[in-house]
Amino acid sequence: MVDKDKKIGIIGAGASGLSTAYFLENKGYRNVTVLEKGTRVGGKCFTIKYNDKTYELGAMMAVPSHLNILELMNKVGMERNGPVLYRGFFTPDGEKTQQIKNEEVVEFQRQFSRLPSILNKYNKILEPGLSKVHPDLYRPFKEWCIKNDIPLMEKVYGPPFTAFGYGYLDEIPAAYVLKFLDWETLTSFIEVTHLITWREGIQELWERIASELNDIRLSSEVKSIERKDKVIVNTDLETLEFDNIILTCPLDESIYFMDTSQKEKDLFKNIKYTKFNVFAYSIEGLPKVSGYIPHHLPSNMLGHVLVWYYRWQDMAYNDLITVYALGNDEIDESKCKAIVEEDLRRLGAKINRLHIHKSWKYFPHVDSETMAEGFYDKLEDLQSVNNTYYGGEIMSFSSIEQCIAYSKYLVNKFF
Repeated sequence: MVDKDKKIGIIGAGASGLSTAYFLENKGYRNVTVLEKGTRVGGKCFTIKYNDKTYELGAMMAVPSHLNILELMNKVGMERNGPVLYRGFFTPDGEKTQQIKNEEVVEFQRQFSRLPSILNKYNKILEPGLSKVHPDLYRPFKEWCIKNDIPLMEKVYGPPFTAFGYGYLDEIPAAYVLKFLDWETLTSFIEVTHLITWREGIQELWERIASELNDIRLSSEVKSIERKDKVIVNTDLETLEFDNIILTCPLDESIYFMDTSQKEKDLFKNIKYTKFNVFAYSIEGLPKVSGYIPHHLPSNMLGHVLVWYYRWQDMAYNDLITVYALGNDEIDESKCKAIVEEDLRRLGAKINRLHIHKSWKYFPHVDSETMAEGFYDKLEDLQSVNNTYYGGEIMSFSSIEQCIAYSKYLVNKFF
């Protein structure tokens, strides 16, 4: 008989941690505690207010095929009532350009028509998690496209993948790209009017979910976790005892506070990240659309503007845009800001001021070699060992939909 009174601790109050707690409590578990070191819930769903309107510094949209997001929205009465997104493609000099060149259209149509039948071979990718995916998908996405004779597909996958901070198509395993951009999601991005946004901002969804949970503790930084018969968690304020612990925090960071086994350490040390910078500027002179710059999508353009997002163009005037650029340890926030501002001026913008900046440790993933060596199968094999379970972005993909989907899978399988 399942013990619904056992104590379950969840580390992290982002989309994964909150949805895991929500699904556990919906199954009748009565003693679920969520610990979050920050002062707010939502993680990378981060909404700010400016002149009485909401702006997104993290996740910003969903699509109609994101059934898990829609389910939670329905549960808490969240409506799909945000601003409509309008999209354009531009050269670095601010001239309008085409996503597909005229001379490529016929060949692009040929390749695009083949895409559904090619994707059918990899339907396993639609299931939660990334264990036992087809070996073809270990290779970088660019190589996968070439192998399947669809190299022009980079032009439709690149803008929503790279511009959303997930890295470059010649580096990231195809499994991640197809996990995020399945056929329905990809076509929703192509037909941009299908995108879902929220007037209150995406963080509101998680605040509503959090308000329905029994025990969330903010400003509770975990200092140590010891796993014996029980799991002992020491925070900076208290000592707690749990029967099970679920980690939805960055797993590589758990090495510094948890009694990690050698198997855990050997896996966690392989986790990589991108560095995703979001700048919100008061600005004049840019087209009032979400403007992509295809010239900046290759990996040799690190630090340059990938896209700017003009949020309220269909509802009200505003002067605030959010601008997105990838960085790394060499191109830090300051250097990236300088590159971004030079790009904006070249695009024709007049910069009034920087309103806010956020740099995200973003998109936990592994490289092609590590994936081919069975990273995800080995990690899934550790589920429940030492009363420990693993959730969060690394287990599937760094999108709201995939985080919720994996949380539901984890709860249904093990609880």
